Amino acid sequence: MYEAALADELEHFTVEPGAFDEAARAIADQVELSYPVGLIPIHGRLNHLRRPGFDGAAMVKEQCGNSVVDFVFVSVLLDAGAGAQWRFFDDDAGVTARSEGLAVASLRATEAGVFSASAAPYEIDGAGLANLDGGRVAELMQHRSGNEMAGFEGRVDLLRSLGTIVMRHEAPSVGAMLSDEIGGDQQITGSSLLRWILDRFSDLWPGRVVVDGCNLGDTWRHPSAGGKGNSAGLVPFHKLSQWLAYSLVEPLGMLGVNVTELGGLTGLAEYRNGGMMLETGAISLRSDPPDAPISPDDRLVVEWRALTVALLDEMVERVQSFLPVGRAGLGLGELLEAGTWPLGRRFAFDRSASGEPPIRIVSDGTVF
Repeated sequence: MYEAALADELEHFTVEPGAFDEAARAIADQVELSYPVGLIPIHGRLNHLRRPGFDGAAMVKEQCGNSVVDFVFVSVLLDAGAGAQWRFFDDDAGVTARSEGLAVASLRATEAGVFSASAAPYEIDGAGLANLDGGRVAELMQHRSGNEMAGFEGRVDLLRSLGTIVMRHEAPSVGAMLSDEIGGDQQITGSSLLRWILDRFSDLWPGRVVVDGCNLGDTWRHPSAGGKGNSAGLVPFHKLSQWLAYSLVEPLGMLGVNVTELGGLTGLAEYRNGGMMLETGAISLRSDPPDAPISPDDRLVVEWRALTVALLDEMVERVQSFLPVGRAGLGLGELLEAGTWPLGRRFAFDRSASGEPPIRIVSDGTVF
Protein backbone atom coordinates (compact mmCIF):
# COMPACT_ATOMS: atom_id res chain seq x y z
CA MET A 1 0.00 0.00 0.00
CA TYR A 2 2.87 2.37 0.82
CA GLU A 3 4.56 1.56 -2.49
CA ALA A 4 1.29 2.33 -4.28
CA ALA A 5 1.11 5.67 -2.47
CA LEU A 6 4.71 6.55 -3.43
CA ALA A 7 3.76 5.78 -7.04
CA ASP A 8 0.73 8.09 -6.65
CA GLU A 9 -1.65 5.20 -7.32
CA LEU A 10 -4.00 5.40 -4.31
CA GLU A 11 -7.53 6.68 -4.78
CA HIS A 12 -7.83 8.85 -1.67
CA PHE A 13 -4.37 9.69 -0.28
CA THR A 14 -0.98 10.94 -1.33
CA VAL A 15 2.23 10.76 0.69
CA GLU A 16 4.39 13.86 1.13
CA PRO A 17 8.03 12.81 1.74
CA GLY A 18 9.06 16.47 1.95
CA ALA A 19 7.03 16.75 5.17
CA PHE A 20 8.52 13.69 6.88
CA ASP A 21 11.20 15.59 8.77
CA GLU A 22 8.65 18.14 9.96
CA ALA A 23 6.49 15.30 11.25
CA ALA A 24 9.49 13.67 12.96
CA ARG A 25 10.42 16.94 14.64
CA ALA A 26 6.85 17.37 15.93
CA ILE A 27 6.91 13.83 17.34
CA ALA A 28 10.27 14.44 19.03
CA ASP A 29 8.95 17.65 20.59
CA GLN A 30 5.94 15.76 21.90
CA VAL A 31 8.19 13.07 23.41
CA GLU A 32 10.00 15.74 25.41
CA LEU A 33 6.69 17.28 26.45
CA SER A 34 5.16 13.95 27.50
CA TYR A 35 8.21 12.64 29.38
CA PRO A 36 10.68 15.46 30.05
CA VAL A 37 12.61 13.21 32.47
CA GLY A 38 12.87 9.54 33.29
CA LEU A 39 12.29 6.36 31.37
CA ILE A 40 9.54 6.22 28.77
CA PRO A 41 7.27 3.17 29.17
CA ILE A 42 6.04 0.95 26.39
CA HIS A 43 2.66 2.01 25.01
CA GLY A 44 0.25 -0.01 27.15
CA ARG A 45 -3.16 -0.04 28.77
CA LEU A 46 -1.97 0.38 32.35
CA ASN A 47 -0.54 3.80 31.49
CA HIS A 48 -4.11 5.05 31.08
CA LEU A 49 -4.65 4.39 34.78
CA ARG A 50 -1.88 6.73 35.86
CA ARG A 51 -3.18 10.21 36.58
CA PRO A 52 -2.03 13.00 38.91
CA GLY A 53 -3.15 11.96 42.37
CA PHE A 54 -4.46 8.57 41.19
CA ASP A 55 -2.41 5.48 40.37
CA GLY A 56 -4.87 2.85 39.24
CA ALA A 57 -2.04 0.75 37.79
CA ALA A 58 -0.59 0.28 41.27
CA MET A 59 -4.07 -0.73 42.45
CA VAL A 60 -4.28 -3.34 39.68
CA LYS A 61 -0.86 -4.70 40.57
CA GLU A 62 -1.73 -4.89 44.27
CA GLN A 63 -5.29 -6.20 44.06
CA CYS A 64 -5.42 -8.36 40.92
CA GLY A 65 -2.31 -10.46 41.54
CA ASN A 66 -2.16 -13.22 38.93
CA SER A 67 -5.39 -11.84 37.39
CA VAL A 68 -3.51 -8.82 36.05
CA VAL A 69 -3.30 -10.43 32.58
CA ASP A 70 -7.05 -11.00 32.60
CA PHE A 71 -7.68 -7.40 33.65
CA VAL A 72 -5.59 -6.07 30.78
CA PHE A 73 -7.39 -8.34 28.30
CA VAL A 74 -10.79 -7.13 29.50
CA SER A 75 -9.76 -3.50 29.69
CA VAL A 76 -8.31 -3.50 26.17
CA LEU A 77 -11.40 -5.17 24.71
CA LEU A 78 -13.44 -2.40 26.33
CA ASP A 79 -11.11 0.22 24.87
CA ALA A 80 -12.66 0.87 21.47
CA GLY A 81 -13.44 4.54 20.86
CA ALA A 82 -15.98 5.60 23.48
CA GLY A 83 -17.33 8.51 21.46
CA ALA A 84 -17.14 12.23 22.14
CA GLN A 85 -19.96 12.53 24.66
CA TRP A 86 -19.32 9.68 27.12
CA ARG A 87 -17.79 10.54 30.50
CA PHE A 88 -16.93 8.47 33.57
CA PHE A 89 -17.33 10.08 36.98
CA ASP A 90 -15.12 8.66 39.73
CA ASP A 91 -14.57 9.97 43.25
CA ASP A 92 -10.84 9.24 43.20
CA ALA A 93 -9.84 9.66 39.55
CA GLY A 94 -12.18 12.56 38.84
CA VAL A 95 -14.02 12.94 35.56
CA THR A 96 -12.41 10.97 32.76
CA ALA A 97 -13.30 10.26 29.15
CA ARG A 98 -12.15 8.27 26.13
CA SER A 99 -9.32 5.77 26.78
CA GLU A 100 -8.54 7.00 30.30
CA GLY A 101 -12.20 6.93 31.22
CA LEU A 102 -12.62 3.42 29.84
CA ALA A 103 -9.56 2.29 31.82
CA VAL A 104 -10.91 3.66 35.10
CA ALA A 105 -14.38 2.29 34.33
CA SER A 106 -12.99 -1.19 33.65
CA LEU A 107 -11.03 -1.02 36.91
CA ARG A 108 -14.18 -0.14 38.88
CA ALA A 109 -16.16 -2.89 37.15
CA THR A 110 -13.41 -5.39 38.04
CA GLU A 111 -13.41 -4.09 41.61
CA ALA A 112 -17.17 -4.77 41.73
CA GLY A 113 -16.64 -8.39 40.63
CA VAL A 114 -18.81 -8.15 37.53
CA PHE A 115 -16.38 -10.31 35.50
CA SER A 116 -16.25 -13.08 38.11
CA ALA A 117 -18.68 -16.00 38.28
CA SER A 118 -18.63 -15.70 42.07
CA ALA A 119 -18.77 -11.87 41.97
CA ALA A 120 -15.42 -11.80 43.77
CA PRO A 121 -13.73 -8.37 43.65
CA TYR A 122 -10.70 -8.15 41.32
CA GLU A 123 -11.24 -11.67 39.98
CA ILE A 124 -11.93 -12.41 36.31
CA ASP A 125 -12.76 -15.86 34.96
CA GLY A 126 -14.17 -17.46 31.85
CA ALA A 127 -17.54 -18.33 33.38
CA GLY A 128 -18.04 -14.80 34.66
CA LEU A 129 -17.27 -13.33 31.24
CA ALA A 130 -19.37 -15.84 29.28
CA ASN A 131 -22.42 -15.05 31.41
CA LEU A 132 -21.84 -11.32 31.63
CA ASP A 133 -24.83 -9.21 32.68
CA GLY A 134 -24.89 -6.40 30.10
CA GLY A 135 -27.22 -4.28 32.23
CA ARG A 136 -24.87 -4.47 35.19
CA VAL A 137 -21.87 -3.59 33.00
CA ALA A 138 -23.79 -0.61 31.60
CA GLU A 139 -24.56 0.55 35.13
CA LEU A 140 -20.96 0.24 36.31
CA MET A 141 -19.57 1.94 33.19
CA GLN A 142 -22.22 4.68 33.43
CA HIS A 143 -23.54 3.94 29.94
CA ARG A 144 -27.01 5.49 29.92
CA SER A 145 -29.22 7.94 28.10
CA GLY A 146 -27.34 11.22 27.71
CA ASN A 147 -24.03 9.51 28.46
CA GLU A 148 -23.96 6.83 25.78
CA MET A 149 -20.80 4.88 25.03
CA ALA A 150 -20.33 4.20 21.31
CA GLY A 151 -20.44 0.51 20.41
CA PHE A 152 -21.36 -0.60 23.94
CA GLU A 153 -23.19 -3.77 22.86
CA GLY A 154 -20.23 -4.79 20.68
CA ARG A 155 -17.90 -4.54 23.67
CA VAL A 156 -20.12 -6.68 25.86
CA ASP A 157 -20.41 -9.28 23.09
CA LEU A 158 -16.59 -9.34 22.81
CA LEU A 159 -16.24 -10.07 26.52
CA ARG A 160 -18.87 -12.82 26.40
CA SER A 161 -17.06 -14.35 23.44
CA LEU A 162 -13.79 -14.14 25.37
CA GLY A 163 -15.37 -16.09 28.22
CA THR A 164 -16.70 -18.72 25.82
CA ILE A 165 -13.24 -19.17 24.28
CA VAL A 166 -11.63 -19.55 27.71
CA MET A 167 -14.18 -22.15 28.77
CA ARG A 168 -13.79 -24.03 25.46
CA HIS A 169 -10.08 -24.37 26.25
CA GLU A 170 -11.03 -25.75 29.67
CA ALA A 171 -9.01 -23.06 31.39
CA PRO A 172 -10.22 -20.94 34.29
CA SER A 173 -8.94 -17.69 32.81
CA VAL A 174 -6.98 -16.01 30.02
CA GLY A 175 -3.99 -15.74 32.33
CA ALA A 176 -4.03 -19.52 32.85
CA MET A 177 -4.16 -20.04 29.07
CA LEU A 178 -1.14 -17.78 28.58
CA SER A 179 0.73 -19.49 31.41
CA ASP A 180 0.21 -22.83 29.67
CA GLU A 181 1.50 -21.31 26.40
CA ILE A 182 4.66 -19.91 27.98
CA GLY A 183 5.25 -22.98 30.13
CA GLY A 184 8.42 -22.76 32.19
CA ASP A 185 9.95 -20.06 30.00
CA GLN A 186 10.54 -16.66 31.49
CA GLN A 187 10.31 -14.87 28.17
CA ILE A 188 8.29 -14.69 24.97
CA THR A 189 8.88 -12.65 21.82
CA GLY A 190 6.47 -9.93 20.77
CA SER A 191 5.59 -11.72 17.54
CA SER A 192 4.98 -15.01 19.40
CA LEU A 193 2.69 -13.21 21.83
CA LEU A 194 0.74 -11.64 18.96
CA ARG A 195 0.55 -14.98 17.15
CA TRP A 196 -0.87 -16.59 20.31
CA ILE A 197 -3.50 -13.84 20.59
CA LEU A 198 -4.47 -14.18 16.92
CA ASP A 199 -4.54 -17.98 16.99
CA ARG A 200 -6.44 -18.42 20.25
CA PHE A 201 -8.86 -15.53 20.01
CA SER A 202 -9.76 -15.14 16.32
CA ASP A 203 -13.34 -16.10 17.15
CA LEU A 204 -13.68 -12.89 19.15
CA TRP A 205 -14.04 -10.79 16.05
CA PRO A 206 -17.07 -10.52 13.75
CA GLY A 207 -16.56 -12.63 10.62
CA ARG A 208 -15.76 -10.07 7.92
CA VAL A 209 -13.15 -11.80 5.80
CA VAL A 210 -12.83 -15.59 6.10
CA VAL A 211 -10.09 -17.53 4.29
CA ASP A 212 -9.95 -21.34 4.43
CA GLY A 213 -12.39 -21.27 7.32
CA CYS A 214 -10.26 -18.82 9.33
CA ASN A 215 -11.81 -15.55 10.48
CA LEU A 216 -9.21 -12.85 9.76
CA GLY A 217 -10.63 -10.23 12.11
CA ASP A 218 -9.27 -6.72 11.53
CA THR A 219 -8.31 -7.42 7.90
CA TRP A 220 -9.74 -5.51 4.93
CA ARG A 221 -9.70 -5.58 1.15
CA HIS A 222 -7.99 -3.10 -1.15
CA PRO A 223 -6.97 -3.58 -4.79
CA SER A 224 -3.52 -2.03 -4.18
CA ALA A 225 -2.60 -4.43 -1.39
CA GLY A 226 -0.70 -6.91 -3.58
CA GLY A 227 -0.22 -10.48 -2.45
CA LYS A 228 -0.87 -13.82 -4.11
CA GLY A 229 -3.43 -16.56 -3.79
CA ASN A 230 -5.94 -16.34 -0.95
CA SER A 231 -4.15 -13.38 0.61
CA ALA A 232 -4.23 -11.20 -2.51
CA GLY A 233 -5.79 -7.82 -1.87
CA LEU A 234 -5.92 -8.22 1.93
CA VAL A 235 -4.57 -5.64 4.39
CA PRO A 236 -4.17 -6.97 7.99
CA PHE A 237 -4.12 -4.41 10.82
CA HIS A 238 -5.18 -6.29 14.00
CA LYS A 239 -5.23 -3.05 15.95
CA LEU A 240 -6.87 -4.38 19.12
CA SER A 241 -4.82 -7.60 19.05
CA GLN A 242 -1.58 -5.64 18.75
CA TRP A 243 -2.75 -3.20 21.41
CA LEU A 244 -3.23 -6.27 23.60
CA ALA A 245 0.30 -7.46 22.85
CA TYR A 246 1.84 -4.10 23.74
CA SER A 247 -0.37 -3.82 26.81
CA LEU A 248 0.65 -7.25 28.12
CA VAL A 249 4.35 -6.31 28.28
CA GLU A 250 4.08 -4.62 31.68
CA PRO A 251 1.74 -7.11 33.40
CA LEU A 252 3.79 -10.05 32.18
CA GLY A 253 6.84 -8.32 33.59
CA MET A 254 5.01 -8.12 36.94
CA LEU A 255 4.70 -11.92 36.76
CA GLY A 256 8.38 -12.38 35.93
CA VAL A 257 7.99 -12.94 32.15
CA ASN A 258 10.05 -10.77 29.80
CA VAL A 259 8.56 -9.86 26.39
CA THR A 260 11.44 -9.51 23.90
CA GLU A 261 11.88 -8.41 20.28
CA LEU A 262 9.03 -5.91 20.28
CA GLY A 263 10.12 -4.88 16.79
CA GLY A 264 8.03 -7.83 15.62
CA LEU A 265 4.93 -5.69 16.22
CA THR A 266 3.79 -2.83 13.99
CA GLY A 267 2.44 0.57 14.91
CA LEU A 268 -1.25 0.81 15.69
CA ALA A 269 -3.63 1.60 12.85
CA GLU A 270 -5.93 3.92 14.74
CA TYR A 271 -7.21 7.45 14.38
CA ARG A 272 -4.84 9.24 16.79
CA ASN A 273 -1.73 8.07 14.96
CA GLY A 274 -3.52 8.55 11.64
CA GLY A 275 -4.68 12.03 12.58
CA MET A 276 -1.11 12.95 13.48
CA MET A 277 0.06 11.88 10.01
CA LEU A 278 -2.57 14.09 8.39
CA GLU A 279 -1.99 17.13 10.60
CA THR A 280 1.77 17.10 10.09
CA GLY A 281 1.34 16.84 6.32
CA ALA A 282 3.05 13.46 6.02
CA ILE A 283 -0.03 12.30 4.12
CA SER A 284 -2.75 14.29 2.36
CA LEU A 285 -6.31 13.63 1.28
CA ARG A 286 -7.09 14.22 -2.37
CA SER A 287 -10.48 15.69 -1.38
CA ASP A 288 -12.40 16.53 1.79
CA PRO A 289 -13.62 13.47 3.71
CA PRO A 290 -17.37 12.81 3.98
CA ASP A 291 -19.20 14.58 6.80
CA ALA A 292 -20.79 11.34 7.99
CA PRO A 293 -18.78 8.57 9.73
CA ILE A 294 -17.24 6.05 7.32
CA SER A 295 -17.27 2.26 7.58
CA PRO A 296 -13.91 0.58 8.37
CA ASP A 297 -14.11 -1.36 5.10
CA ASP A 298 -14.24 1.84 3.00
CA ARG A 299 -11.13 2.16 0.82
CA LEU A 300 -10.47 5.61 2.25
CA VAL A 301 -10.19 4.16 5.77
CA VAL A 302 -8.08 1.20 4.61
CA GLU A 303 -5.65 3.55 2.85
CA TRP A 304 -5.46 5.86 5.85
CA ARG A 305 -4.72 3.04 8.25
CA ALA A 306 -2.19 1.36 5.94
CA LEU A 307 -0.21 4.56 5.40
CA THR A 308 -0.30 5.25 9.14
CA VAL A 309 1.34 1.89 9.91
CA ALA A 310 3.94 2.27 7.13
CA LEU A 311 4.88 5.81 8.14
CA LEU A 312 5.15 4.98 11.83
CA ASP A 313 8.05 2.71 10.86
CA GLU A 314 9.48 5.52 8.74
CA MET A 315 9.26 7.93 11.69
CA VAL A 316 11.10 5.72 14.18
CA GLU A 317 14.46 6.35 12.55
CA ARG A 318 13.80 9.99 11.63
CA VAL A 319 12.70 11.01 15.12
CA GLN A 320 16.03 9.92 16.61
CA SER A 321 17.90 12.79 14.96
CA PHE A 322 15.63 15.33 16.66
CA LEU A 323 15.87 13.86 20.15
CA PRO A 324 18.53 14.70 22.76
CA VAL A 325 21.40 12.23 22.79
CA GLY A 326 20.13 10.62 25.99
CA ARG A 327 16.79 9.87 24.38
CA ALA A 328 18.02 8.47 21.06
CA GLY A 329 17.37 4.81 20.36
CA LEU A 330 13.74 4.74 21.43
CA GLY A 331 11.71 1.92 19.94
CA LEU A 332 8.31 2.13 18.28
CA GLY A 333 6.52 1.15 21.51
CA GLU A 334 7.99 4.13 23.35
CA LEU A 335 7.31 6.53 20.48
CA LEU A 336 3.67 5.44 20.35
CA GLU A 337 3.35 6.16 24.07
CA ALA A 338 5.22 9.44 24.30
CA GLY A 339 5.01 10.83 20.79
CA THR A 340 2.59 9.84 18.06
CA TRP A 341 -0.52 8.96 20.07
CA PRO A 342 -0.54 12.01 22.41
CA LEU A 343 0.40 14.27 19.50
CA GLY A 344 -2.55 12.96 17.49
CA ARG A 345 -4.86 13.55 20.43
CA ARG A 346 -3.51 17.07 20.95
CA PHE A 347 -4.10 17.91 17.30
CA ALA A 348 -7.66 16.57 17.57
CA PHE A 349 -8.53 18.74 20.54
CA ASP A 350 -6.89 21.75 18.95
CA ARG A 351 -9.18 21.24 15.98
CA SER A 352 -12.43 20.68 17.93
CA ALA A 353 -13.62 20.77 21.52
CA SER A 354 -14.91 17.20 21.21
CA GLY A 355 -11.53 15.83 20.11
CA GLU A 356 -12.99 14.00 17.13
CA PRO A 357 -10.51 12.69 14.55
CA PRO A 358 -10.18 14.40 11.16
CA ILE A 359 -11.89 11.40 9.54
CA ARG A 360 -14.73 9.89 11.52
CA ILE A 361 -15.09 6.12 11.43
CA VAL A 362 -18.10 4.01 12.39
CA SER A 363 -17.29 2.13 15.60
CA ASP A 364 -18.99 -1.08 16.71
CA GLY A 365 -16.51 -1.62 19.54
CA THR A 366 -14.57 -4.36 17.73
CA VAL A 367 -12.03 -2.50 15.56
CA PHE A 368 -10.86 0.68 17.36
